[in-house]
Amino acid sequence: LTNLVDTAQMILSQTNLDEILEQITVQTFRLMKTRLCSVFLLNQDGSELVLRACRGGTELYRGKPNLRTEDSLLGSVVTRHKPVAVVDVVREKGYIQTDIARKERLVSMLAVPLIFGEKAVGVLAVYTQQRHRFPNDEIKLLTTLGDLSAVAIEKGRLLARVVDMEEKLRASERLSALGLLAAEIAHEIRNPLTVMQMLFHALVETMPLDATSQRDAALISEKMRQMNRILDQVLSFARSSEPIKEPVHARQLFDDVFLLT
Repeated sequence: LTNLVDTAQMILSQTNLDEILEQITVQTFRLMKTRLCSVFLLNQDGSELVLRACRGGTELYRGKPNLRTEDSLLGSVVTRHKPVAVVDVVREKGYIQTDIARKERLVSMLAVPLIFGEKAVGVLAVYTQQRHRFPNDEIKLLTTLGDLSAVAIEKGRLLARVVDMEEKLRASERLSALGLLAAEIAHEIRNPLTVMQMLFHALVETMPLDATSQRDAALISEKMRQMNRILDQVLSFARSSEPIKEPVHARQLFDDVFLLT
């Protein structure tokens, strides 16, 4: 009981989900004294079990493919919400990855569901190197570890969501400040730009221009209007309004570029 309490404190003291899963396998491996300990979590749609942490296994075991919930032995632990004990996994009919079990020297297995709020979130499994029949005390012990682990996992996920929301809130605040700054800059640019447009049109009206100068003046006038449109877009962004999409004449764009060049 003392070891169980110490293990619970070690698991629940972590805040990062990956660290929580690692501590679950480390402490379960130490307490159960088995060959291997692993934690599988359900994916988003609950169709597969994904290996998230392992203690005692090689890279071969860590690289094993995901297990389908509907047709795997560990999947039945999730669907039935009950522990499963197997004396020899190689000879067990529902055990799929027997080749990995042989290479890893895994014989007997005990797997319990990770249940939080009557909902299974994954599986905690231990393996022995020799044939072993798990007594009720060991099944109860691992089930208790599984219940504690499920609480720690959900706590880690909740903290991750809180951190994510805080990051989004900070990003939103930065965007809000950027919008206010952009509005101030746009207003400061628009005032001198309006003066420039007025003076430019007055000069064009009073000065005689040849054909090339007229094209240059038209281009300058168009670029001033374009700057005004850009300022309108900046102000629209600051007001968080929906963008307005308009077609662009590519030929006219190329003509302007060639003329400036």
